[in-house]
Amino acid sequence: MRPWLSFWTLRAVAFMAFLQQDFMARADFYYPDFSRVCDPSLTCVAQYAGTLSCCTSFNADASSRLYINDASYFQTCSQFKAPNGIVPGLKGIESVFGKDTEANPQILFQQVTAYDYVVSPRRSVNYNWTRSPFEEVVRRRDELRYMLNTALTKLQQSRENLTMGLESETEGQIWLVIAMYQAEVTRISNLYNLTLERDEKLFKEHTKEYQAIHPHNDYNSSCDNRMRLTPAAPSRKGSIWYQTPQNVTNGFITSFKFQLTARNRFCRQVVDAHADQMKGTALTFELDQCLRMEWNASEWNQRVYGLGGGDGFAFVLQSNGSSSVGESGDQLGYGGIPDSLAIEFDTFANRDIGDINDLHVAVHTGGCRTPNSASQQTCLASYGSLRNTGRLLQDGEVHQVMIVYTPGVQFNPQSQQQWSSKRYLNQFIKADGAGTLRVFIDDMSSAILNMPLSLKYAMKLNQGAAFVGFTAATGSMWQSHDILEWEFRQYSADPSLECKALTSTLITSAYDQCVQEKSWATFNGQPLTGSPFFEAGTGPWVPSRTSVCKTCP
Repeated sequence: MRPWLSFWTLRAVAFMAFLQQDFMARADFYYPDFSRVCDPSLTCVAQYAGTLSCCTSFNADASSRLYINDASYFQTCSQFKAPNGIVPGLKGIESVFGKDTEANPQILFQQVTAYDYVVSPRRSVNYNWTRSPFEEVVRRRDELRYMLNTALTKLQQSRENLTMGLESETEGQIWLVIAMYQAEVTRISNLYNLTLERDEKLFKEHTKEYQAIHPHNDYNSSCDNRMRLTPAAPSRKGSIWYQTPQNVTNGFITSFKFQLTARNRFCRQVVDAHADQMKGTALTFELDQCLRMEWNASEWNQRVYGLGGGDGFAFVLQSNGSSSVGESGDQLGYGGIPDSLAIEFDTFANRDIGDINDLHVAVHTGGCRTPNSASQQTCLASYGSLRNTGRLLQDGEVHQVMIVYTPGVQFNPQSQQQWSSKRYLNQFIKADGAGTLRVFIDDMSSAILNMPLSLKYAMKLNQGAAFVGFTAATGSMWQSHDILEWEFRQYSADPSLECKALTSTLITSAYDQCVQEKSWATFNGQPLTGSPFFEAGTGPWVPSRTSVCKTCP
């Protein structure tokens, strides 16, 4: 063999290996539910090779292709069917909930009392944090069921004692005991039947949320596969990341379905003490509607519009590592992660960090030099009209989100009415690598957020790649944060060329499907022009060269 031939042969092999590595790094993925993962890089039959129909089932964390951190875990049908709810190798709730201690409470029942001695009458206010109505009704139902069975057993034993031929005096005492037990059975039965009615009403009116909280139930036990980012417990945080870093600077589209359930309640009890020389002291109690067991219209309004549940979750891009998880509470699990960009779905108003309200979407980054934070100091853009547009993220229903980052910047005030930006955003926009980030919730035809962004100037990336995933957190208010379905696709400048390398030339159906998957539209089906960004009413916008983070690319 001639030396020059050997040299070029090696170069060709190295080049092909580079192409394969590059396309492997660009692999899209899809979780139709969290018992299957689809990835074009998986080994599968030629008919599906190189497409998102190339799927494999998993029943263990190791084969899920996810890094699962802290309080995040799977809730799946395999666990539902297991006798003890435990599947070896699959992280479940038993790994998240430990022994309930003062230092690490599993469920927090907190009460704060405030006294006001200035007003007349004197007043004390008790603030209580309690479980969600779903959990509280079922807990009370099971408690009454146990009490009723115990009372019935004692009643039966007392009646059996009458057959023992006791003396008349003793027999009279037993009849008295029987009457007492019968009265107790009647009392508990009435309470049990009332609670049972409330429990059944919750199931019929809010079936999806009920089954998410109680897969095993008395009405229609059913299971699904979901990733629970945090359980409904105080001071939890969790994160998940896809194991293969994704190229994001050239554009991407991700969509997912989520459900927030088991939202705890914030209640208030006012006690007025009336001092009277003739009658002494009298107490007047005023109770919040949310202390009632029945979930009536007033409590539903309080649940949706008032305080309760927290703190929210975020879709995050980050280059910090596979075990990254931020702080709990108001930081939503991403606060504290360096080199990250977060699109947060915040469900609690933390006024001390500048939250605009208790139901909003916002984009945050700390840039290249500062760890990310959920405070207003790192906010690039926000949208706070979710409630006014009927997007009640905490209503227990399943909601859908789509996030699109496309190359080029175009602003059309008629079709992009929610064009959003804050002054802090200026330093992360530059002609080199500028793109447009859009966020859609439920309505996929109208974005709630449109903003310009040069992603590679907002965070340090490894050759344009970053880990993609989710974080969530709870604090003194809590709820379950569940992801039910997730898809991520990268922008492809040349779908045809890429699909030729991924699919078999003999299987045209796989090639056609691959091209279709990678040829996603930009805005309203039209490619972006890349024309300069014009902010309404202020004239042309010019990037600030002095403030651009030059250390990122």
